[in-house]
Amino acid sequence: MIAVLGARPADSTALAAALASRLAFETGLHCDWLQAPADSALPAQALVTCRTDAPAPAAAGPPGPVALTLLLALDSPHHDPAAEARDTALRLQLQAARAAWVPVRGRGPALLEAALDAVTPLLRQRALPRAGLLTRLARRDAAMPRWTWVCEKCDVPECEHAQLR
Repeated sequence: MIAVLGARPADSTALAAALASRLAFETGLHCDWLQAPADSALPAQALVTCRTDAPAPAAAGPPGPVALTLLLALDSPHHDPAAEARDTALRLQLQAARAAWVPVRGRGPALLEAALDAVTPLLRQRALPRAGLLTRLARRDAAMPRWTWVCEKCDVPECEHAQLR
């Protein structure tokens, strides 16, 4: 279960819907999103659930524990004191609850990609029913050129001698 929240609830529910759809398409999991219950311990606006088996009916009971919370960062160029205050309050609540949370930022497709990057470590811990997003991520990582330069003076690739090259 992934909780999605932000200073603007409409953005949170839109991201949850897009994330559930993309995860279902890419991984073959049965993913759905729902509005978070008003009495939940965390101030999540939406929850994304994914299962390897058929989705549970809505009346099956309360959702399980939250594995990760995605907090939508404020990316607006306009100063909005109310949104900034809500964002600060959400961060403080997450810290007080000792919840695992990741800030995600971007607009449109970039926000969805940031959310996918944030949840990828969770997905790698699970056995997925078919190849999809994680297979493509592994192929992308394998295709990246390897960094092979080694400093001839100290054998530390990140040293200041690299700038002299």
